[in-house]
Amino acid sequence: MILSHICVFLCDRFTRIGELSDLNEAIAEGERAVELASDDDPDLFKYLNNLGRALQTRYDSSWKLDDLMSAIGAHTRALEVVPDSDPNKPELYANLGTAFYDRSQRTRTRGDLDSAISSYQRAVELTPDDQLNKVAHLSDLARALQNRFERLGDLDDLESSIKQIRYAIQVAPDDYIQKPQLLDRLGMTLHLRFSRLDDLEDLENAMIAHRRAFELLPEGHMHKSGPLSNLGLAIQTRYSRSGELSDLEQVISVLREAVSIPPDNHRFKPLQLTNLGNALRARFERLGDLEDLENAISAHRRAGKLMPNDPASLNSLGAALEDRFKRLHAPEDLEAAISAKRQAVAGTSDGHPALRIRLMNLGGALGVRFQEFGESKDIESSIELLRRAVELTPPNDPGKPDVLTNLGNALQLRFDHLHELEDLSDAIATHRHAIEITPEGRENRPQLLANLASALRSRFEHEHTQANFDAAVAGFMDATDQKQGSPLMRFQYAVRCILMFVEYPDFSSPELLVEVYSRILSTLPEVVWIGNTVHRRYQESARVGSMVNDAVAAAIDAGDPQKAVEWLEEGRALVWSQILSLRTPLDELKGRHPDLANEYREVIQQMQDLGLVAHILGPSDAAGKETSSLLPATNEAADRHRRAGTRYEQVLAEVRRCTGFEDFLLPKKFESLVASTSFPSGPVVFLNVASTRCDALVISSNGAVTLIPLPELTLQRARKLRSIWKERLEASGLRQRAAAQMPLRRDQRGDTESGFSVVLGRLWTWVVFPVLQALDLMRDSSNSSAMPHITWCPTGPLAQLPLHAAGIYDASQHSGIHVFDYVVSSYTPSLATLLRRHESIGSQRTTPDLLIITQPATPGQSPLPSTRDEGDRLQSIFPQESRTSLDHDQATVDATLAAASQHSWVHFACHGYQHPEDPTQSAFALFDGQLSLAALMRTTADNAELALLSACQTAAGDEKMPEESVHLAAGMLAVGFKGVVATMWSIKDEDAPVLVETYYKRLLELRKGSSLSESETGAAYALHDAVKTLREKVHQGNAPPVNLTQRRSISGDEHKRP
Repeated sequence: MILSHICVFLCDRFTRIGELSDLNEAIAEGERAVELASDDDPDLFKYLNNLGRALQTRYDSSWKLDDLMSAIGAHTRALEVVPDSDPNKPELYANLGTAFYDRSQRTRTRGDLDSAISSYQRAVELTPDDQLNKVAHLSDLARALQNRFERLGDLDDLESSIKQIRYAIQVAPDDYIQKPQLLDRLGMTLHLRFSRLDDLEDLENAMIAHRRAFELLPEGHMHKSGPLSNLGLAIQTRYSRSGELSDLEQVISVLREAVSIPPDNHRFKPLQLTNLGNALRARFERLGDLEDLENAISAHRRAGKLMPNDPASLNSLGAALEDRFKRLHAPEDLEAAISAKRQAVAGTSDGHPALRIRLMNLGGALGVRFQEFGESKDIESSIELLRRAVELTPPNDPGKPDVLTNLGNALQLRFDHLHELEDLSDAIATHRHAIEITPEGRENRPQLLANLASALRSRFEHEHTQANFDAAVAGFMDATDQKQGSPLMRFQYAVRCILMFVEYPDFSSPELLVEVYSRILSTLPEVVWIGNTVHRRYQESARVGSMVNDAVAAAIDAGDPQKAVEWLEEGRALVWSQILSLRTPLDELKGRHPDLANEYREVIQQMQDLGLVAHILGPSDAAGKETSSLLPATNEAADRHRRAGTRYEQVLAEVRRCTGFEDFLLPKKFESLVASTSFPSGPVVFLNVASTRCDALVISSNGAVTLIPLPELTLQRARKLRSIWKERLEASGLRQRAAAQMPLRRDQRGDTESGFSVVLGRLWTWVVFPVLQALDLMRDSSNSSAMPHITWCPTGPLAQLPLHAAGIYDASQHSGIHVFDYVVSSYTPSLATLLRRHESIGSQRTTPDLLIITQPATPGQSPLPSTRDEGDRLQSIFPQESRTSLDHDQATVDATLAAASQHSWVHFACHGYQHPEDPTQSAFALFDGQLSLAALMRTTADNAELALLSACQTAAGDEKMPEESVHLAAGMLAVGFKGVVATMWSIKDEDAPVLVETYYKRLLELRKGSSLSESETGAAYALHDAVKTLREKVHQGNAPPVNLTQRRSISGDEHKRP
């Protein structure tokens, strides 16, 4: 009948144009066609079928259940009147099945789902294998069986679903347009079976199916986003099992591409944005980068704008906001999280499989709010919601442990509030059940173990017994020992364990405390991960630095000074050590495994290159940016750095699997550290400043360790000295070299000298004198060449204080007592750095070949007129063939880089700049711009030996990161120089030429003589004599070194700082 044809035509036009009036008119025409047809009309079933399809189409747009009910009625009646022999009968069953299936998704009624499956089964049975419609019916049946499995958990339904979809793929021709969708559905069902049976082969086959589906779709096809998104979810499941960061990086990359394909009005775009947000949040949980969390929140909010009130995106948004609250502690984030999660639960029907997860998340958020604000109704509601979530979760559901542990946390919180032992017992039992059903290697296992440990700690605090204490400690240790999950969280578990030892020393022992601290040290390479940008690594290093000093103190308490030295080496200057490790010689590896050596060289070259550019877009630049395509912002440099870091670790693991390379680039044991044939002739003194004790650990040239307690020094006192020193420097204007030209007023001079005298005197009394006395070095000598050479390696606040100038100063007295009267001082950031320099110098003592850079009037900087005098004096000392001089406009960045690669010695007389966030971007101010350490790392000569930095504050450091040697001097060592002379503060511009001239003359004399060992440069002794000469020139007497030592404190030899 013509009316039914009009119905079909109008439906098709609605599908193309989207004009709802067409669809309404189509239904009206379809209804008239049915009304006007007689019961014996042979085409009545067609009119009913067309009407049913039009009603279903309107339901898809309006979600009005009445339309779906009417569609089911129309399709049911069509099957009643169609002859059994009619070839259209399978299609009628399929259409009825789809109507029942859609209603089952809306009402969650099992009867509708069973009816849908029965209808699809009849459609399959009635359709010959050689008809293409059979493929579609098999796919529909597989989808419905999968859905019933998700609801009821009957594995037979899932097995049957996989069977049907595989059969559909088998009978479908290769050019069948829906074949990619079939492969994609197969991948989803295999992924689902993996979550039930945990057979890794299912997950691998799921990923193969998704990839094949993606490949079969033509380039630019918007449906490519579906299999790509599902592939990302499958890889994320593999990550949750393996904890391999490379999987998580791949997930985010795949999901970003999936989100970028469809237009913003595509129905799956919100879901794909939600998936991407969840993956970014997972990386935040793993690496702790706030930028990932901000981008996750952005993705979830965008999904919510595209599909308002969608429970899935609301639930994910709430989870991300709760994470941000835990990080930044903004109450509005927690309230917004709870609000979003409430909406998600309210929008989820009772039979929906995701309801249990959303109940768990809301219950957990209410528990967090109770913990923060103490409202009893929150914890009661939390426990009620979580108990309901546990009841709804099948025993074999992979999410069951998470639901259980959240309930355990809530019960523990209520115990801490009401002290009902039943709550604590239930919490412990619930946590143990969660752990029992969680296989080894799961990403969430460390958190489950830590939650149990926390409950066991509550039991100990209620009943102080050794057994309860040991159980809690063992729980935290077990959580820390897991290899998967967030390194920062595992670090925190170890810290919580240490706090128990500190708070309850009667239940502990020094040996056990050392064992816990060993966990802290073992997580440091993961916390300060080489795959993060330099900026991020310094942030993490600042968080953990003081913990290393406490660990060293614990090793000393346990009577293990060698372990203390190992930990000082392992836990300090982490970032510079990582940078230096990328310059490790590969001769032995290349000789035995050339292909692996080449692969390693390629990846470290990539790491070096990326490490020098990843600062360009920092977290503050990327976080929160949004694009017109609704994608969260990306920090491509940081992403590349992470991927390179992951690859670096994979190749490094391959190297360590080779015989003879098991310890390649691992922290050295004490015996290896002191076994060097080029060990310094003088003592190396580590100064450890911890919250519990302060000590000097002295390593002599024979490898023996001497412990010298420093009972008068405390962490608080050291911080106070640093504070006074910093205040005096700022008050006297000694932060820039040019500022030193301005004289101090008499009243300023008195206050400043007094402050300096106090600090230098306390350093002498509390630190330096006890060391020199214990080492029997208190023998005054007018001949500096006969003085012993001592190398300081300070920690904590001492790293920013001038140990080399310590002494008793009193301007009213002719003489005093000073460290430089007894020893020649220099510094090193670590013992390994010092030994590496000695060994390299011993193998290649260079003929002096000096590059002189002078900047008397750098554009945009204060003038330094005496730098030209410096350059002139150096040119008079060094013959023309042994020097290159670049002055003023000649000293451009490019010219300096080119010359630096040709000289073993360099002299910078210019302004210096220390980057507060990324030390590789610390720089020298040249005529046309800044010359960064990052640039120098690429061009420094292989035989680079000595650098003198006649610039302000080139070894001043950063008080927020005292263990990292964040200054230009340490950076020049990382660049490749064997020794560096640098300043902690400014020098008078007119004094610098005198000092520099004396230094180089004395250095050349020493190198011509026979007093230096093969592994020494002579820089420390030359500097000692030069400062002494300048001190005599300005008639300093016994006044504190306001005008000299404090303004131009520099050190040399194979070390770094003033």
